[in-house]
Amino acid sequence: MKKNTKRKTIITPEVIARINKDEDRVTIVHCRYYTAIPVMARVWPTTYLIENSGRIRELLHAINIRVSPKYQIYEIYAGYIYFTLIFEGLSDDCTSFHIEEIIPETNGFISDETPRNKQDVYQIEVLAP
Repeated sequence: MKKNTKRKTIITPEVIARINKDEDRVTIVHCRYYTAIPVMARVWPTTYLIENSGRIRELLHAINIRVSPKYQIYEIYAGYIYFTLIFEGLSDDCTSFHIEEIIPETNGFISDETPRNKQDVYQIEVLAP
């Protein structure tokens, strides 16, 4: 019987090189999205981290999810699909942020406000209301 466990995130060497560059700080967000049935999903390039100050941080790379206009069908692991988004680094004075997918249709991904941590690596749940 197949075990229903979380899938490992694979990060390409190009993304690892960017993460490791001191001058290019990034914010890594491991996302989970609840769904009861297999789903086709994508993320738009107009998905942003919005800091508590209102500053916007751009999406740099998406892992385990396709970027619009392509879709990907997902296997479900314990009721969720998992993917990782890498954004520009947060401002020094940022204390919290949320994700908002600004798209010309309904049901863009959003998240609750997330407090900042020292590592700038997060695990959050996204919604598509």
